[in-house]
Amino acid sequence: MKHREAVLKKLDSMDSNLNKLNMTLNQGDRQTAYELTESLREQIEQIKGYIENESIQGSELNRF
Repeated sequence: MKHREAVLKKLDSMDSNLNKLNMTLNQGDRQTAYELTESLREQIEQIKGYIENESIQGSELNRF
């Protein structure tokens, strides 16, 4: 996987943001919770982009 390190860093960042989100929800800080949710969505889109840029292996064709 060409973007392995980038994906792993994004996943670590997302894990950290989920912890922050949990803390802000416990504190009742809705605005920060919304901002963290949007940040997580952006990171998910970036990871999807990394995966879509990877070449498809023969074993991945016709998976369904």
